[in-house]
Amino acid sequence: GIYLVGAATKISSANGAVTLTGTGGSGTATSAIIGEYGILADGQALIESTGTATISMIGVGGNATGGAGQNRGVGLDNGAVVRSVSGAISMTGTGSGTGDGNIGVSIGHGSVVESTSSAPISITGEGSSTGVNNNVGVGIAVSGSSAPRVSSLGSGAITIDGTGGAGSGANNIGVEISD
Repeated sequence: GIYLVGAATKISSANGAVTLTGTGGSGTATSAIIGEYGILADGQALIESTGTATISMIGVGGNATGGAGQNRGVGLDNGAVVRSVSGAISMTGTGSGTGDGNIGVSIGHGSVVESTSSAPISITGEGSSTGVNNNVGVGIAVSGSSAPRVSSLGSGAITIDGTGGAGSGANNIGVEISD
């Protein structure tokens, strides 16, 4: 998959499209919380359009074994930012694998998806069809005092569409916004 990490990590374009497409691997998870992401932007990494450039992120979680699952399509964590002025932002993620928490699109821990003017935002996710619990389509979750947000500061529309996984356990829902 694709892993972007750290405040100095930046992908930026004014008018040329930004397209990220990633598929997670199929290794063995080394802990109870780390799986295989299609795309993971972490630790204040920035993906931005300063003009009309579109941003497209398409991720499919891997099929890591061991751990607790966590094979997420697209993940933003620990203050990562996806931002655009007027170019559309599109995030599409599919969770895969067994276990728990195989989320299509996950936004957490102070991360931001933001339209600063007219950029429309579309977030589409599908939880794993073979997981057990918490295989959510789109998850936006607050942890401690670091609330994530999806926002439009101008006229850009926001669309969030989630399909819960067909897991055998609980909380396999379409869209979850929680604290």
